[in-house]
Amino acid sequence: MARPAKRARIRLDDVTVCAADSVSPDLAARALEICLTGLDFADAILFSDTHVAGNFRHVAIDRLKSLDDYSRFCLRDLPRLTSTPFVLLVQWDGYVVEPERWSGVFRKYDYVGAPVYEVDGEAWVGNGGFSLRSRKLLDALPQLTLPAGKPEDLVICRINRERLEREFAINFAPVEIASRFSYEIRHPGRPTFGFHSASNFWRHLSDAEIVDVFEHLPPRAIAKYPTHLLIVECLSKGRADVATALYKRARTEISVQEMARQMTRRMPRAAVASIIARLEGGLPLASGGLFD
Repeated sequence: MARPAKRARIRLDDVTVCAADSVSPDLAARALEICLTGLDFADAILFSDTHVAGNFRHVAIDRLKSLDDYSRFCLRDLPRLTSTPFVLLVQWDGYVVEPERWSGVFRKYDYVGAPVYEVDGEAWVGNGGFSLRSRKLLDALPQLTLPAGKPEDLVICRINRERLEREFAINFAPVEIASRFSYEIRHPGRPTFGFHSASNFWRHLSDAEIVDVFEHLPPRAIAKYPTHLLIVECLSKGRADVATALYKRARTEISVQEMARQMTRRMPRAAVASIIARLEGGLPLASGGLFD
C-alpha cells in the first residue's frame, strides 16, 4: 500500500513566534515547541529570567513579577527585541493547533487575536494570549500610556484602539477573520489556527497530557488560574478521571469553599455540592456523565 504523501511544512519567513514567561517558563517552552512542530518561523524566542533549552532562542529578561510587568514587556520591550514584519505571541495555554489553517489573509491586519465577548454579547478583537502583531503595530505600542492593572491586550484593543486606528493607521482584524485565527471563549464550530485558555485543553489534549501540564504549574499559578473552568468542561464531557485529578491538584492551593464557589458559577449548586462531596470523600465520579 502506498504511503500517504508527506505534508509540506508551512514556512512563515516573516514571523517570529515567541513567549514571555517567568511563572512557568517550561510550559511556555512546551507551547513554543508545539508551534514549531508544523511551521517554520523566521525566529523562535523564549523571553524569560529562567533558561529553558529547546528548539528556540532563549533571551534573558528581568523577572516578570506581575500583570503590569508582563503588559509593560509586551508594549515596551517586545518591539525592540524582535525585528521581523510580524510577531506571533503565544502563552503556555495558547498555541498553534492546526498549522494548515494558517492563511495569508492574516497578514492584511496589524492585530489578529480571538474575539472577546462581553456579557451583552458585544465582541471585540481581541485576545492577546495567542495573537499576531505587525511591525507597524509594535512600533506604535511604546507611545501608548500603560495604565496600572490593565492587561496589555485590553490596552491595545479597547483602551487605545481608536487612537491606534486614527494616529497610526492600525488595522484590527474583523471578528470573522479573528474567529478563523483563534478562539478563547466561544468555539466557532470549525477548526482554527490556534487557541487560548487552558479551559479549552479538553479539545486538544489527552487526559494524561492535561494532568501533566497542571502538575507542572507552580503553586501560585494554580492558586490564581481558574482551574474550575476546565474541571467543569471535563465533567460535562464525561472525562471523570482528569476532572478528579485536576480537582485534587487545585485543592492543594484552594480551599473546598472556594472551589465550590468557583464551580457554582458554571454549574447548578446542587450538582456542585454532590460532586465535591464525592471528591472530598474519595468516591469515584462516573465516566459517562457528571456523576452517578
